[in-house]
Amino acid sequence: MITLVSVLGEVMIALPNAYNDRTAVRFFTLLRMLRVLRIFSKLDSFAVIFGAFFQLRPVFTRLVRSTLSQSKTI
Repeated sequence: MITLVSVLGEVMIALPNAYNDRTAVRFFTLLRMLRVLRIFSKLDSFAVIFGAFFQLRPVFTRLVRSTLSQSKTI
């Protein structure tokens, strides 16, 4: 269903007409990416990788913030 909606939306935007919105293209691309992530999450090996990524996300957020704040002072 998501594939059908995204393809129809992209075709509607790609054809020459008065409707020209880049936000819609980004939205449909995001939908397609989420679909791929959902498929990967169903596989056990990818589920372990995604679980580790989401557990480490707060640590990486602090690391990036501290790195960016140090680069501004230099």
